[in-house]
Amino acid sequence: MEFVKITQDFEDKEKLYALNEEAFPKEERIPSRKLLALLQELGCDAWAFYEGGFVGFAILLSDDALHMAYLSYFTIDGACRSRGYGAAALAKLAEVYEGYQIVLDMERMDEEADNYGQRLRRLAFYERNGYRRAKVGFQYFKMDLEIMCSRGQFREQEFRQLIGRIKLPGFVPKLYPLEK
Repeated sequence: MEFVKITQDFEDKEKLYALNEEAFPKEERIPSRKLLALLQELGCDAWAFYEGGFVGFAILLSDDALHMAYLSYFTIDGACRSRGYGAAALAKLAEVYEGYQIVLDMERMDEEADNYGQRLRRLAFYERNGYRRAKVGFQYFKMDLEIMCSRGQFREQEFRQLIGRIKLPGFVPKLYPLEK
């Protein structure tokens, strides 16, 4: 799998925007027309994945001093899912961010949720690929999520420092313990 850095002059912008619109619910996504400028403003790393063509992308906020990266967006094109591309991309991200704890958030495990089956499959996917539930909830922009991480125990204080760099109107993150 090849990774290509996404910049302002990224050649497959239209594919990136289309996948952004398809993969993320409106309340969870950065509007495509603002995506590249916002990534630059926040200092995020954005990677496009290629395997015979564009198959997905990831957006991370990383910090070399903290040895931590927040994987805030990760998706594989719908036509390419369940074919090993997601696992390959996560493995390649682990190489790119070698020695870092990679933290991600996902929908909380809620048996009453309409998409509970999808949530269970997503959880199983991340667990198969080396991530563990941190038993920490994460709320922002009216979303209630759950933290997963790689490499040992979740380093909450470092994560708080990392997300403290996100200066967006209305972004007031809250971390709290989860029972499960």
